[in-house]
Amino acid sequence: DELAKTMTMACLRRLLVIPELRVEALECGILEPKVLPTAIGLKGIETRREACALLCHLSLSTRAMLPISNSRCLMPLLEYCSSEDTETARNACGAMANIAVEVETHRYLIFRAHVLPPLIKQMRAKHLSVIREASRAVGNLLHFPNSHPLFVDANGLISLFLIARSGDNECQFNAAFIYRKLAPNVGTHTHIYNYPNPRNNDSVGIYPIIGLAKLRDERIQVCAVSAIFFFAANNQYKVEFCDRGGLFATISLARSESRELRLPS
Repeated sequence: DELAKTMTMACLRRLLVIPELRVEALECGILEPKVLPTAIGLKGIETRREACALLCHLSLSTRAMLPISNSRCLMPLLEYCSSEDTETARNACGAMANIAVEVETHRYLIFRAHVLPPLIKQMRAKHLSVIREASRAVGNLLHFPNSHPLFVDANGLISLFLIARSGDNECQFNAAFIYRKLAPNVGTHTHIYNYPNPRNNDSVGIYPIIGLAKLRDERIQVCAVSAIFFFAANNQYKVEFCDRGGLFATISLARSESRELRLPS
């Protein structure tokens, strides 16, 4: 009975708002094949919504992150990240973002389930709530350098440039966070500096990260200046770094009252 399963998922979702109950639910076998994996595979939109929301709550527990990534829930969850239903897509992307906090899950998420391409695509979704969660997930998944070529190959840079220039504070933070993950890997610098601007013959370069560093939000600025530090250290692009406003931005940040901004500058 699908209605019964939907009501059960809704009940569990409400219970798992309480952190202590997430571990208890895990120990009671919520991820066993006949429980959550069965419910998330049903066709009803309400059942999918409740199952994705339940996973979003459950995945907040550090003890649940690895088991979810290695369960039968993972592939349906990935499919629902691209759902046309906004609530389903938001919760599915949010659950992916939560799971990806645990770096041990990345071997399942990135290399077995190949979650990066659909999540990167959702960074260009129509709905802001989905973009926020998808970009948070992608940022968490870029912990290891071996994921960076996959990000570039999946058109991650165009998605990154778009959210960096959005007017949404959360998206801007996620963009700065992604830049901070990519910047220590010198192999990404050529792609970033030379990525073509669709509006003219110029390249996008580091303009978006310079723009993020100028925002009046210290949380975003700290991530941005950490990335700028690595771009400035690349001998191959020092002249271009200065020509594109990097030097001016660095000097401005060095004058900041915040110690966290002055030191990297």
